[in-house]
Amino acid sequence: MQDYNRRNDDLNRNEQQYLMGYTIVSLLLIIAVLVTGRGSGWIVLIICAFAVECFIYWQNKRIKMQKKTMEDEMRRMEKAEYLKDSFMANLSHEIRTPLNAICGMSEMLIAEGHTGKTGEALYNILTSGRRLEGIVSDVLDYSNLQIGKLKAAESVYDFSSVIKDVIHVTESQNRRKKLELIVDCDARIPSRLEGDCEKIRRTLTSVIRCCIQFTDRGYIYIGAKVREESYGVNLILTVKDSGNSIPEENMDNLFTDSCKVGVKSNDGMDNTGLGLAIAVGFTNLMNGFFHMEKGENGGNVISISIPQKVVDDNPLLMVKKKEGIKIAFYIDSENYALPDMYTTYMQTYLNMAQGLDIKIVRCQSMTELKYGIDRGWYTHALFETPQYKNHRIYFEETAKNIPILLIRDEKDEEIFGVNIFPITKPYTVFKIADALNGKKQQPKKDKDEVIIKRFVAPAAKVLVVDDNLMNLRVIERLLSTYKLQLEKVQSGGAALEILREKQFDLIFMDHMMPEMDGIETFHAIRKMYGEYYKTVPIVALTANAISGAREMFLKEGFQDYVAKPIEVSQLERVLKKYLPPNTIQGIDNGNS
Repeated sequence: MQDYNRRNDDLNRNEQQYLMGYTIVSLLLIIAVLVTGRGSGWIVLIICAFAVECFIYWQNKRIKMQKKTMEDEMRRMEKAEYLKDSFMANLSHEIRTPLNAICGMSEMLIAEGHTGKTGEALYNILTSGRRLEGIVSDVLDYSNLQIGKLKAAESVYDFSSVIKDVIHVTESQNRRKKLELIVDCDARIPSRLEGDCEKIRRTLTSVIRCCIQFTDRGYIYIGAKVREESYGVNLILTVKDSGNSIPEENMDNLFTDSCKVGVKSNDGMDNTGLGLAIAVGFTNLMNGFFHMEKGENGGNVISISIPQKVVDDNPLLMVKKKEGIKIAFYIDSENYALPDMYTTYMQTYLNMAQGLDIKIVRCQSMTELKYGIDRGWYTHALFETPQYKNHRIYFEETAKNIPILLIRDEKDEEIFGVNIFPITKPYTVFKIADALNGKKQQPKKDKDEVIIKRFVAPAAKVLVVDDNLMNLRVIERLLSTYKLQLEKVQSGGAALEILREKQFDLIFMDHMMPEMDGIETFHAIRKMYGEYYKTVPIVALTANAISGAREMFLKEGFQDYVAKPIEVSQLERVLKKYLPPNTIQGIDNGNS
């Protein structure tokens, strides 16, 4: 397209120059005749001028023929582009529809408590399905990046939902390797930003996924903070790993058409670097800056800076009664195989205190921690499960006087107590803020549990429209967790029929359906008589996940968009946002 525009501009410029030359020659001929009269030279002038004008006429005719050829070529290109888009959309739909069933059913069976070899097999199925889903999304996005088709879409969002979604996805990707996830999110990030949150989420997830692939042991550090600018803020994201470093001579490939990074992943497979290439492309689309370098102690350090507008400058998190809070914390370096992991954790705790604007004191030993507690110097104590086990009797007594924030691995035993606040890794500032505000994290029933029921809405009425019976079964199983009043239909016509008889609080609408597709059904609902049909929330539920699909659905008028295979976190976000507040019961964000 860019080459076509350049060639068309060149032809237009040449055409204008020849027309100007034609005009100038004609004027010169008139002037020459007037000056020379009918002398012997006027015939020669006429012949010369006629020859020049014939040449100019021929050149203009040649240009017009070239322009017509180019226009025909452009029409063929547009048709080919349309066919390609249709093919990519159908490809996405055909692959992601069965993936939705595979991933959805696997999640539900795992959540029902299948363990042992069956549970392991289900988890492997789910992991493979999610990996295939990521590959499909990467290929589609990379293809669209290459042809310059993607654009950044701005919307108002809460950054906490982005970082929590990224952590949720990262945890599932990390289950096999069991790397330490260190999350360092600044509590002072503005609570409402404006930008392309979906591309930020994809960028961060792609980078973390690549880091996990190249790291066998140790940790993945995920940092997020902002720097104030005249236009708002720069959102600064940092991802660091303790794995294999990408050779410096190959890092330049990230910023060219070649996406091969030239390093073997730890599972023996050569990595194409597609995820990193997409992260670079998305960052550039958002007018951001992407930098990658080798870490001081090995591994890779990736820094991303993305400009964002500020809608609400209130901080992301606040401690309700922070005056007087003074936390003593002690972390034993012997618990960490890598010194760099220990120092990274130490800095994260200090950053957390600075972001929440509370006092925190680092103790060099357990003796020093006890000494300060016994003298009443601290209002809270923060340390890890091994220290609690080694001094259980002492801390059982201590918990009667001050709250204890206990950092625990998922495999550690659960420790209960009125004043004990267990914080399961990955430790985040969200969990610390909850504990300081007196809110306890709810333990998971099973470490392999995928779906965590945070609320129910028995009074809410939801309609799902999808022509695929298996997809209906999957979403029915997913929504059953929330105790909704659910109706299912398999066509747009059936949806219109049931809506004439009943009203629903929320409608999930599939896109690609025979006879009447989701968009046509959406507009037919909006044209129905009555205020309800113009305002009922309708969410696109589709396997068409090519980039730009979300913007297309929002432009058509849909309230939101959920891609298949369905991510539980995205489904829950939509339910919380669009169901009437009075239908939702028992919200519990303890696992945030």
